[in-house]
Amino acid sequence: MNKVVIIIISFLVLNLTAQENRKIVDLTYAFDENTIFWPTQEGFQLIEDFHGMTEKGYFYSSYG
Repeated sequence: MNKVVIIIISFLVLNLTAQENRKIVDLTYAFDENTIFWPTQEGFQLIEDFHGMTEKGYFYSSYG
């Protein structure tokens, strides 16, 4: 029982000290027609391969 309490207290202390040094880095960017996702390719193009009901009655959607 004492080991569990010591582990929990140690975890809380380490977690609180680690939060002081955290730095959030935003790596998000817009993903639209101007986004280059591969250097040798043109911009993003949404090409619909299939969208609708299959012969077996299931809905299926596929983009290339």
